[in-house]
Amino acid sequence: MKSIKKILVSFAAPLALTTFFYAQKVMAASPGSCPTGQILDSTGRCVSGIANPIGSNTFEELLNQVVDFAIILAVPIVTIMVLWGAFLILTAMGEESKYEKGRDSIKYAVIGFVAVLLAKGVALIIYELLSK
Repeated sequence: MKSIKKILVSFAAPLALTTFFYAQKVMAASPGSCPTGQILDSTGRCVSGIANPIGSNTFEELLNQVVDFAIILAVPIVTIMVLWGAFLILTAMGEESKYEKGRDSIKYAVIGFVAVLLAKGVALIIYELLSK
């Protein structure tokens, strides 16, 4: 019974202290805070209105953000697909269908990643055309 109390105290004390100090930071007002109903704009002034949740002000910036997100999302997906294809090839043991599935998985992963990278190039071309 004493060991359970020791374990609970060893976890509860740091948790309580962390919660106490975090709550103080959250409740403290920041130096650049605005009154209710107003937001802080990029110049540091308090203005009334709705904040831009996307963070981009032009179509070019939005397109660039979407393509960058697609690249960030594609890298782990491609890695998983290539590893899965390699696993299928290594465990095929003479089965032609497993070998072909693994080969196709790797092939389609590479094709998809090239398409995402080409999207970045197309986005740059569109940016150059629209900025002139």
